[in-house]
Formats: sequence, C-alpha cells, structure tokens
Amino acid sequence: MLERILILARDEAERLLGDGSAFTGLAPEGDAGAPWALISIVGWTRKGPAVLFGAEAPDRHSRNGCVGSLQCCFGDILPVAAADAAAIPSHYLFSGQEAARIIAFLETVKADARALILHCDGGVSRSGAVGLFACRWLGLDEAEFFAENRRISPNPWVLQVLLESAGRPCKDLAYWYQLREEERRRI
Repeated sequence: MLERILILARDEAERLLGDGSAFTGLAPEGDAGAPWALISIVGWTRKGPAVLFGAEAPDRHSRNGCVGSLQCCFGDILPVAAADAAAIPSHYLFSGQEAARIIAFLETVKADARALILHCDGGVSRSGAVGLFACRWLGLDEAEFFAENRRISPNPWVLQVLLESAGRPCKDLAYWYQLREEERRRI
C-alpha cells in the first residue's frame, strides 16, 4: 500500500534512479528494495516530447523494485482564462486525458507500491500538483506530504484538471493552499 510520495527534480531523480541500484529510505521504515512506482513528467521541445527519463530502462527499474512507471508530457503553464486555454496547443496543456491516465495509474499501483516517486524538470509545480492530488486521492496525510516536499508550489491548472477528472469539487484547492501556507509558517 502506498505510504509515501516523494517529489523530485529531474536531476535528483536521475541521481537516485540512474545507477539501477535498489534504494533505501523510500519506505517509511527505510527497508531496502521497498516496492515503488514512478511518474515522470516532461515538457515539449520544438522536436516533440523531451526524452523521458526511465523510458530507456524499464527492465532495470523493475529489477530494482519498481512496480510501474508512467510517462507524461505536458507544459508547466497556467491559462488565465478559458480563452487562454483554447489558444494553447492541445499537446502542451495538461488535459483531462492526461489526468485520466494518472488516475488509472494510481489505481493500478496503489496496492503494490510503498512509495511513489514523481519528477518534473524542477520538482516544484507539475510534479507538486500531481503529488498533492495523489496524496488526497490515496487518503494520505497532507501535512506529512507538505513537510517532506517543502519546496513544491503545485500548478493550480494541473490540480484543477485532476480534481475535475476525479469528480472532486475544485473548492478543495483553497484547503490545500491554506494547509501549505500553514506548513510554510512552521518551517
């Protein structure tokens, strides 16, 4: 059962996962080889999707406790209005289709993985939004999530689309941001 969500920048994820070794510290007890899952988020380049970390070595990850990986490609943007969203190329803006893939992935790995690793380029906005949604979706402790992932600043558009796709009211956003501000004041 998923117990921990870890938000990383791309370079941090590459250092942690890159050598293919089993890691310690992912499960709350820190047992080596704890099963984990990975969500890798990248943006678009002029040539198409950026190279996705982990795509080149799924076998290596599965040998080291990875029970599943999902690769997503969307930009770190926030449309100001619905008209702005309509003007953004559909392949760049986070969509309900991507949200449905993330929700389905969470449902697939929640029973087997003990830790969920998420990364985007900076480990702040896109992965922060997906991680915060996963925390709520899985019923994990949000204060613990924020304490462990202090630098995140979830992208409100990504969070809103995930909530709407999950049939959850968007009024939850105010609660999440209030909780985050309370945690920042404690630091």
